[in-house]
Amino acid sequence: MQPVCAPPPPHRGPGWGAAVCQCFIPFCAHTSLASLIFSSPRISPLHAVTFALACGVPGVALLTLAVNPLTGLLGALNIFLYTCCYTPLKRLSIANTWVGAVVGAIPPVMGWTAATGCLEPGALLLGALLYSWQFPHFNALSWNLREDYSRGGYRMMSVTHPGLCKRVALRHSLGLVGLSALAPAVDLTTWAFPVVSLPINLYISYLAVRFYHKSDRSNARKLFFCSLWHLPMLLLLALTCKKPRRDADAPAPRRRLAGGLYGVVAAAAPVLTSVSSRQELHWDHCIGFTDTAGDHVCVD
Repeated sequence: MQPVCAPPPPHRGPGWGAAVCQCFIPFCAHTSLASLIFSSPRISPLHAVTFALACGVPGVALLTLAVNPLTGLLGALNIFLYTCCYTPLKRLSIANTWVGAVVGAIPPVMGWTAATGCLEPGALLLGALLYSWQFPHFNALSWNLREDYSRGGYRMMSVTHPGLCKRVALRHSLGLVGLSALAPAVDLTTWAFPVVSLPINLYISYLAVRFYHKSDRSNARKLFFCSLWHLPMLLLLALTCKKPRRDADAPAPRRRLAGGLYGVVAAAAPVLTSVSSRQELHWDHCIGFTDTAGDHVCVD
């Protein structure tokens, strides 16, 4: 969805960062999850941490040096949030769900910054879409796993605040409709996107309403499975309706001046032109003129 093409290296750095998270998370939780391989003698905590660092340091370095520092910073921030904030918070506070949603929203922003080198409204909107989508997705999933979370000592909304769990899922499902409507306003997509995405956004909102009013296993399962296809479909529609890509190497658009005379806006240099009528035109930012009417053109 970024306005320009991204070079190949950005796709490798986030992958290594994901490997770091998958190594650090079981290492942090191995004392309570005896079935994990990290709890067995086959892999020691030292091996887990070593492998995580071997993936994380080159991943962040690759993003910083081969792409740009901003993308590297976002990658390092995401690893920190996942391993040092999100995972410990699972046993301390229901705020872990909001922190985890931020972690899930950062990767598309990294893709944008990798291509453009800066944060733009389109990048933030993509991150907001991913952020809101995660609440109906995870809250519906956690609802049917409340007993397991409770036995494991995890503080999830579905365990400690079931009413809030349902309200947050509904609120962010409806928020997807509004966020999709903002996409053309920030030049991310054309105005067709809010229209074509409305049916799937309304459908997931409808399932969230049913989950809110009747919170049984069936409605939670329907909302969860809808979220699995909703996100790729939403992004596919956004990609289909995206605005034309800005190409820095493309020639600048031609501006019509007068009597079939065109100029390419390219440089700041005073130019004096005269056509067959001998009227003088002053254009301070033009070079390279053509006269489509065949009149004589001179540049002094």
